[in-house]
Amino acid sequence: MSMRDQAPRRRMEPDARRAEILGVARRLFGARSYSTVSTSDIAAEAGVARALLNHYFGSKRQVHLDVVERNRDMWLSAIGLEAFGHDPKIDQIMLKAASREWLVRTVLHLVNAVFPAVRSDENSPRSGATS
Repeated sequence: MSMRDQAPRRRMEPDARRAEILGVARRLFGARSYSTVSTSDIAAEAGVARALLNHYFGSKRQVHLDVVERNRDMWLSAIGLEAFGHDPKIDQIMLKAASREWLVRTVLHLVNAVFPAVRSDENSPRSGATS
């Protein structure tokens, strides 16, 4: 994307800007794989400097995790807390989602503890992403 194609920049409150960046990241991660989306892609689409994206999130991995968490929160609000404990199928789905989240976090923690040089963020040469 050239500078000419980049979204115009406008001053926004930090929370609004962060939400806008997450919306752009959600769209990009939904359309393409994690490894093909760079922080430069996200910043350009959002009309911000990559440094601002890094200021808010620190890494591509953190942007992705925030997108996943935001999607989970939207999903939970759509289901409604009143459904818990009243519908066995919803309870089963929620338990499965919670166990997967726990498993992913545990595996990532173990990988980082055992192999500190291995990282799954954009700085890893294995990810194929460039910023």
